[in-house]
Amino acid sequence: MERTGDQLIFDYDYRGGLDYQGRIEEVWQEEALQNSVRLWIGSFQGDIIGQPNRGGTVMRYLFRPMSQVKIKQFAGALKSSFNNEFNGVARIENLQITPLLEEKKWLVNMTVSSYALKLVTEIKDYLRGQ
Repeated sequence: MERTGDQLIFDYDYRGGLDYQGRIEEVWQEEALQNSVRLWIGSFQGDIIGQPNRGGTVMRYLFRPMSQVKIKQFAGALKSSFNNEFNGVARIENLQITPLLEEKKWLVNMTVSSYALKLVTEIKDYLRGQ
């Protein structure tokens, strides 16, 4: 996610979609913030080249048995590492993590706000568990 001088932000679509000219699709503003958060959640620490301490730290919780204790650990890790990664740019206002036991997925619902960018967005993601 990149900032420009007038507080417009853009990112390249994490799904790799192509625009009408055959280039990777760009997403702007709220979609750029959602894109950046989703990409970060799906990353592992060390995925960012040249910055081994950056990247998501929550993927390890996806491969453990689902329980109420794991939900609390997952939520705590998500909030803590999110604050470190998006320090000053965005913060989690609301977070709800629901294990979908039969499907072996985690449902993550979060409200993310950015005071600097004057954005609030809802993110709903299904993450495959063990």
